[in-house]
Amino acid sequence: MLDEGRAPVVAVICRRLDGLPLALELAATRVRALGLRALAEQLEDRLCLLDTTARGLPARHRTLRAMIAWSWEQLTEPQQGVLRRFAVHPGGCTRQAAEAVCASPGLEPGTVLGLLAQLVDRSLVVPEQSAGGEVRHRLLETVAAYCLEQLGAAGETESVKLLRDAYYVELAERAEPHLYGHQQRRWLEQLDAEAANLRAVLSEAAEPGATPSARRLARRLADALAWYWYLRGRHREARRSLGMVLRLPGAAPSGTAVREAAFAMLTGDGTGPTARGGTLLRELAGKDPRSGWFLALTHLHFGDIETGADLTDLTLAAFRASGDSWGEAAALSGRARQAMFRGDLATAENSGTRSLELFTTLGDQWGQLQATDMLGWLAEVTGDYVRAARLHREGLRTAESLRL
Repeated sequence: MLDEGRAPVVAVICRRLDGLPLALELAATRVRALGLRALAEQLEDRLCLLDTTARGLPARHRTLRAMIAWSWEQLTEPQQGVLRRFAVHPGGCTRQAAEAVCASPGLEPGTVLGLLAQLVDRSLVVPEQSAGGEVRHRLLETVAAYCLEQLGAAGETESVKLLRDAYYVELAERAEPHLYGHQQRRWLEQLDAEAANLRAVLSEAAEPGATPSARRLARRLADALAWYWYLRGRHREARRSLGMVLRLPGAAPSGTAVREAAFAMLTGDGTGPTARGGTLLRELAGKDPRSGWFLALTHLHFGDIETGADLTDLTLAAFRASGDSWGEAAALSGRARQAMFRGDLATAENSGTRSLELFTTLGDQWGQLQATDMLGWLAEVTGDYVRAARLHREGLRTAESLRL
């Protein structure tokens, strides 16, 4: 009987089995022995778990593995090669990613798309259109599990995953500068679409058998994604990922520890990381002022005005010396908030207005939101409610545009 307690578990099972009729039929035969929850928990091994001893059925209908193996055997060698390499993308992928990862010495990147189309015709690959109109392809979870086995059997797992990792690290590093300017929304959405693939790259780098090359790529990826995680409010994911790369053998980039300290505060641990991050900043201010500014921002969020102001002043000087307009705008926004908390309304107005001007020139909507929000508070304090309402409306539109 399907009731409110069982319905969510049944939905999980159906989703994990991709709605495949045979898979669901085989799963139903296991419910009496295992129960719904135990069945759902064991679906990672679905290819072995789901079978039947019923007589009179064709061999390919007796187990889930046999069904997929039968479809696999109907494929040409190039089709099999693309399909098994495609399986390293848990979140599906774009045409560009497929060409970068699924090609091989005997298979040119330009032929991958045609082979994917053939696999779509065979219902082994599923095309999906994104909100931006771009077509992504993905595998059903059940097919992906089988294809990963075939990838291992072909001895390609390490080499293909290294290609995948390199592709997504380069994508994140290409996106990172755009998260501070006119194309901020576009690149946020692109990274959103690749979230599952980015997580796979990072999590697999922490496995005991990860190669030095994979670990180096993981460090680069974590640093490239730090600001994305902050903008999307994924503070725990950021702290977990940055902490993971800090624990990997080998040296991490100097700013990684500072960012990890800041995210530690944002996730509720505001003791050790505070002092540790402040010390690191003083050592690294000239090397990585943006990481130092981020730590200053975190102190400000937690009401530590004195430490936040000290760190902001250090980084503002470094930003101006290096000609970093975004950094200057960010530091001025922090200085404006600090001045407002101290009751220095003139400094708050001047720093906030200059911050908004710089962020507007750069096209950074997040920065514009910070500046308009602060200036809106200031207008409320001074009694200019018409201006306050206008600034808050502008901020709301910006937040909705960025999905913050």
